[in-house]
Amino acid sequence: MTMTKRASQQPESLLLLYDGECNLCLATVEKLRRIRTTAQLHMQPLQTADPAQLPPGTSPEELLAELHLIDGQGRVYRGAASVVRILQTVPALAWLAPLYRVPGLRSLTDAVYRLIARHRYRLFGKSEAGCSTGACRLPARPGQQARSEPQDESTTKGESS
Repeated sequence: MTMTKRASQQPESLLLLYDGECNLCLATVEKLRRIRTTAQLHMQPLQTADPAQLPPGTSPEELLAELHLIDGQGRVYRGAASVVRILQTVPALAWLAPLYRVPGLRSLTDAVYRLIARHRYRLFGKSEAGCSTGACRLPARPGQQARSEPQDESTTKGESS
């Protein structure tokens, strides 16, 4: 009866919001598109997301600082927790997800995630494709003006002369 119940259930729907300028994020999304998951993963760059999709009360800076995953019940997973939540839907990798609950590993995982996220452009580069057309702008919430991602200091040096 369990198999019949599972077969008739719709796969859960997960929305992954990611930095569309981040080469690491773009490569991760490409890999996720090719692997089998038990969920329907919808992947949306923050720069082109509908403002209604964005977690309420989250600033553009917070959104760009880490991945955000929203499940069908509206729960929001951020950073390493979003990666772990996705791992739970990948049959070949689901065994890794419970390790996040091992004392000490969550803090270590979160710290490593934050370190990589903070330096992702320096480590993996930044995609500039589409930025000249305004595609890199963060969508505006109702009543706000769209904001562009502040340029990395390393990309603006020497351009003013």
